[in-house]
Formats: sequence, C-alpha cells, structure tokens
Amino acid sequence: MKQPSKTESHRHGSGEVARTLRRTVIINRAVPGSGKTTFSRNIFEAMARNGVSVRVHSTDDYFMVGDRYVFDIRKLGEYHRRNLEAFKASLAEGIGLVVLDNTDEHPWETRPYTDAARAAGYRIIFMNFLPREFEKHLAAQQVTPEKPDAHQVPEDSLREHIADFLAYDDLLRPGAVPDPARHADYRWDEESLSLIRLDTPVIPFDFDDVIVVRPEDYHSLKDKIGEMVLERMRFA
Repeated sequence: MKQPSKTESHRHGSGEVARTLRRTVIINRAVPGSGKTTFSRNIFEAMARNGVSVRVHSTDDYFMVGDRYVFDIRKLGEYHRRNLEAFKASLAEGIGLVVLDNTDEHPWETRPYTDAARAAGYRIIFMNFLPREFEKHLAAQQVTPEKPDAHQVPEDSLREHIADFLAYDDLLRPGAVPDPARHADYRWDEESLSLIRLDTPVIPFDFDDVIVVRPEDYHSLKDKIGEMVLERMRFA
C-alpha cells in the first residue's frame, strides 16, 4: 500500500485551522501488521485537507527497492540514523505535525525522537496499537499482488515483537516505574549486528497524550483518526 514516505510532505501551514494548533509529534507504537501505516496515511490526508503542514518519517522507507521491502540488517543502524536526522530536520523546519512511523516498542527506541521533540517545543502524542490476534499479524506479512511491500517478518520474530510490546506497555502510563526484572535499556551494535543490553536505568516513555487503538476499535477509528488528532492538537 502506498503511504506518505520520508520524501513526501504537505508543507502549507498558514491556514485558519493551522493557527489554532500546537506543533505536535505523533509516535506510532505497534507490532508489525497492526495497521499503523494506514493510520499515518489517513492522518497525513486529514492534515493536508485542513492546511496543516505534515511529514511522515519511517525507517522502513529506506529499505524500499521500487515497490518491494528489502531488509538488510547491515543497513539498520545507518537507516535509523538517517531517519532520525530527517525527523529532526522536520522539527527545525517547524512542520505542524511530524509523525514517526516505526514500531517503537521500547523506550530506548523512542528517546532520541522524543528528546528532539522536547528540545524543539513540540507536544508528543503516542498512538498505541494494541496487538491483534497473532494470525492477523502473521497474515499481514505475506507478499501479495495487492501488498508487494509486505515485510515478511518471520513468525518467531513476530512473537518476540508482541512479547516486548506487552512487557513495556505499562511504561506508557503516567507515573510508570520501570521494573528491573522486566525492563532494560539496549543499544544497537553495528559490529555484532545485535542489541547490547546496558546497565543504565530504564527511563519510561516521554509523552503528553496517548491514543489507544484497540483491535476491536480499529475500523471505527481508521476513518476519523485525522479529525481526532486535529482535536488533540488544538490549544486548550
């Protein structure tokens, strides 16, 4: 499915609606196959209709070769850096709504983005997609003529994604206290091409607001999520 990519944006931001809104970052948090990118597209289109500047940033876009997703673990660190720099550039440009469309299951993944958003004076909203039935996540990974860009995430990796999402979900609550028995910080090591566990204390997610997308509500929210985000962006 064609989505707004790192190179696509709507830049007009001087309309009547735009002047009533706070500059905002949306962080998508989701297991692969949750439909987050469809939400990002709908938000993008709603902002464009209302004259609000918007840009979507996804590390996955850097793995696209034509209409195919071609993952290369050797490029993962580089592509995450490039995505973060593009995200920061959007903040510096003063884009009205900046969307991070990664999976972002752990606080250490989102911290460079939320730190940048805070430094630029942006409001932070997490879009938290609760996992669906496992079979639906698995089916969404299959390449078809309608979905040539499906990611083909293996079954065992999907199970790890779901377990991690659930283990860290309580850190997306106000006043959350990390549990050293369940939570840890990591960094990506480009020599071993693996995650290295750190001894530093875990810092919970940084946010101002959370929109929870439950599987049973997905279809009812999908078409109105743009208006919902606009409402959350308005000055009080």
